Amino acid sequence: MNRTCLYVFVVLYFLFALEACSKEKETKSDIPDLVWEDVFPWGQTTLALNDAVVFNIADTAYLGFGQTVLGGNEYIYKYQSENHVAGWWYVLGPFSFLEEGERREAVSFVLDKKVYIGLGYYRKKTAVEFTQRYYDDFYVYDSEEKTWEPLLEFKFPGEARRGAVAFSLGGKGYVGTGLTEDGRCLSDFYEFDPEKGWARIENMVTARWGANAFVANGNAYICFGCLNNDRVHGNWDVQKFNPETKSWEGQLVYFENDEEPSLMKMDGVVSFVLNKNGSDFVYCFGGDFNRDSLDDSYCWGFNSTTNEWKNIGLVQGREYAFSMNNRGYLLKPDLDGVSFIGKVFDFKE
Repeated sequence: MNRTCLYVFVVLYFLFALEACSKEKETKSDIPDLVWEDVFPWGQTTLALNDAVVFNIADTAYLGFGQTVLGGNEYIYKYQSENHVAGWWYVLGPFSFLEEGERREAVSFVLDKKVYIGLGYYRKKTAVEFTQRYYDDFYVYDSEEKTWEPLLEFKFPGEARRGAVAFSLGGKGYVGTGLTEDGRCLSDFYEFDPEKGWARIENMVTARWGANAFVANGNAYICFGCLNNDRVHGNWDVQKFNPETKSWEGQLVYFENDEEPSLMKMDGVVSFVLNKNGSDFVYCFGGDFNRDSLDDSYCWGFNSTTNEWKNIGLVQGREYAFSMNNRGYLLKPDLDGVSFIGKVFDFKE
């Protein structure tokens, strides 16, 4: 076989190999479909919240701070899982450290039944006055002792910011990205050890704010977000965090067979994680973006094991998402801004 023929043979071989791999990825994903029902939560609070913080302690969800149609919210509320229609109930507050009774776009992570809440900002704008303040502090709530204290022993080493992300993994908390008061988008990341405090780790590949973070199948992921203060949307990339090397790695993304790869470039995305047969599946709900049509779905399922995405077929706005007892919840303020509306999700049989 001469050199030219050998070259052609090698090229054809790799082309066939690539085609085989592509066809292999075209098989149906195993992302489960969902069924849902509408919910209209109410309770001791009848006012919906914007820019609040949401977290879980075991199988109980909490929502707090943020802003109502009447102004800042000084309280944290607990969701009654036994009656998801009746909804939120007052649990903590008011808090004296909330400037003007308000803190918006804070982040939280949970370690050993203790909740760490921090960062975010306060803003007041009237016809004659505009004031704002960005925060770099954290506070700790002990759910067993029912105590709430500032985290004074370990000062957060990063800049004050809003629109950051946070998650818990392997007994440690992680906080990073966000937007500064002067409009800079951040990529820095920090690890929190409750015994040793904060440590700087590798930056995210792309600076962003308003991103989405979740933990699935023992790994943490961050996706979506804005690239700058003008809300220019970034790629719908998926960055996987390796807790052993404290580093980030971009993930190749695939779509289910015949799926239109039209996942939007979004910020403000929320998500919940549900487990089926020992595997975690992530469901992301679209955030703020410019679109020509509302016919496309806002909701995508993600299998972190195979890096596959699947359009769930649901048009639904978002504000907060969480899971309890392996059911997913999605809530947003109603059009009047006074009450919550939303959906509760189960796996389709």
